[in-house]
Amino acid sequence: FMISFSEFQKIIDNFLLTLPRSSKDGGALPLSDAIFCAEDKARNRIIFSALREASATRKKDFIAIDAGCGLGIFGIILLFFGAKKVYFIENNPETIQHAKCLLQNFGIKKNSAIFLEEDATTVFLPEKFDLLFSETITSGFVSEDFPYIVRNLKKYAKKDALFLPERFTITLSQGEDKNVKTILSSDFPEKISVSLQFKKEKKITFSMVTHFFGDNVIAPGDCQSLGNDRFLGVPFHHPLFEFQNISL
Repeated sequence: FMISFSEFQKIIDNFLLTLPRSSKDGGALPLSDAIFCAEDKARNRIIFSALREASATRKKDFIAIDAGCGLGIFGIILLFFGAKKVYFIENNPETIQHAKCLLQNFGIKKNSAIFLEEDATTVFLPEKFDLLFSETITSGFVSEDFPYIVRNLKKYAKKDALFLPERFTITLSQGEDKNVKTILSSDFPEKISVSLQFKKEKKITFSMVTHFFGDNVIAPGDCQSLGNDRFLGVPFHHPLFEFQNISL
């Protein structure tokens, strides 16, 4: 059966009341971060709409992935909107146990959800997928692994598979100088060369618009956890950009 966003978020909110607020990350994203994301109603509403529209473009009983799933809320949405099977990939053992409990709160059949306690940047999958969703995103990909996840999982994609978010518009600013790059998530290059000259200011500002699907977009300031400006000193390693002609 279908579910409205308000019904969905109410179940999430009630479940979050039962969870501890302190946790050990063991080198993975801590449970507290997964809780923070699950509480972000503005972001969740946009992604809920995006996944509903994207699912409608898939064939009946499609196979999906929620990579870096946290508490698995977006994989659960995909099951409601027609996925026959969802792979929930999460490398924090504490978080994934709570995700399994949350699934039970929605009354979803266990055999439609496969939980893999693995790193999504290196995980092996037993079959190909129709839709990949991952919300491991910070502005400019400064600290999270979305590019690496896509690069690893692309080999398991069916020919017409969807990669969500669909694309990103990233603005790299250095003082008054700006570089704007639009990147399709289904076609991540190994590196994009960007020339920047550093004089007095040795920092880059990243600002990003995330295009989930169709008109479902998150821009800077739209929610708590996505799209905010990020500042980095240089030189540094970045998963997408190779900075050239740097003079410090």
